[in-house]
Amino acid sequence: MRRHRDWARSLNAALEAQRGQPFDWATRNCLSVCCDAIQAMTGEDPLEPYRPLYHDEASAMAVVGEHGDLFGFVRHLLGEPMGNARYAKNGDLFVVRLPSGPTAGIGVDTTIWCMERQGMLTVNKERALRLGLEHAAWPIGWEPR
Repeated sequence: MRRHRDWARSLNAALEAQRGQPFDWATRNCLSVCCDAIQAMTGEDPLEPYRPLYHDEASAMAVVGEHGDLFGFVRHLLGEPMGNARYAKNGDLFVVRLPSGPTAGIGVDTTIWCMERQGMLTVNKERALRLGLEHAAWPIGWEPR
């Protein structure tokens, strides 16, 4: 998976399109929004084979539960996370444990964009990592050294 040349513009457009949109288990949940952004940057959708398998909270949790939890499911989709999430770049996928539970998001500058039940929100990346909340990051379209 490689990023397109204009990946930054595509990423921003994909995330901006989600602003003000409601959460929906079938089409607009934390991981589907991330995978939409990944597809905008790379042309590949790692969630594609799983999208037909869920339509509500119960079916989404069943798909994720086959891999333990959200961390395990993302590991299944994208492989092992990078060793240190502080080295993540713009467009990389994060899974962080917020007070509301684990969520997936896309890193952009100093924030992580996450689709939560209340809609799209941004989490301060450094604060989330500094708080010691469980977290991991996956490189999207580049190889960490």
